[in-house]
Amino acid sequence: MQAPPSHRNDASIPLLTEVLELPSPPSAAPAPVASRAAAPAPAPAATQPPVPDETLVEQLREVVLQDLHQRIDPLLKARMREHIESALVRVMDELTAGLHEELGQMVEEALHKELIRRAALQSSRPRDEVAE
Repeated sequence: MQAPPSHRNDASIPLLTEVLELPSPPSAAPAPVASRAAAPAPAPAATQPPVPDETLVEQLREVVLQDLHQRIDPLLKARMREHIESALVRVMDELTAGLHEELGQMVEEALHKELIRRAALQSSRPRDEVAE
């Protein structure tokens, strides 16, 4: 098994060589330089963000919701169009097939009635007219 390659001599990887002196709290004794570099110093209270009030939170919530609605509405409308279009195509195909079948039945009934009517007319004519 090979040992992993050593990156210590790789010039493309930057090395941290500078040691930063962090201010210590006034009540604490200065720590040795080695331990300061190893442990992070506590952040001063002035750098922490203030707690927002409820009005600001509501305003931010409204802005975020409005932004989301502006982004989501076109996507929802496009998907709804796709689903509605496919549903309409399916319904139209079913209606067309049903109408074709119904129209075929109507034509057959009309044809049958016309044949009966013509047969009745021929049978009611005197035989003299038929021979002519």
